[in-house]
Amino acid sequence: MRSRAMLPVALCILIVAAVWMLGRPGTASSAEPGAAASRPGRFAVASSGEATVLVDTAAGKTWLLVRPAGGKPLDAAWLPIRRIDDRDEAAKWMAVQEAKRSAMQVPGNRD
Repeated sequence: MRSRAMLPVALCILIVAAVWMLGRPGTASSAEPGAAASRPGRFAVASSGEATVLVDTAAGKTWLLVRPAGGKPLDAAWLPIRRIDDRDEAAKWMAVQEAKRSAMQVPGNRD
């Protein structure tokens, strides 16, 4: 009777071990042994809150996933993100954003 009770437990352990082995990088599923572990993928996706960013790790380009207001999720598009490398240009961009933010504030509303 005790051996019958152990059968489901042993079966569960076997299934978990098999799934774990199949999910490991560099197993029989990759073309070259260790290829996945030695080379990162070209593209990476990072998500934080409502923002999702796609990064091309080879070219250094980035895109922001934009979902249309009230649209279908499949209507979303990856839009390029502008990269600013110059301090003066960055300061100008920040000043423009602050001016836009100030213009949008409702008089008498201090958030």
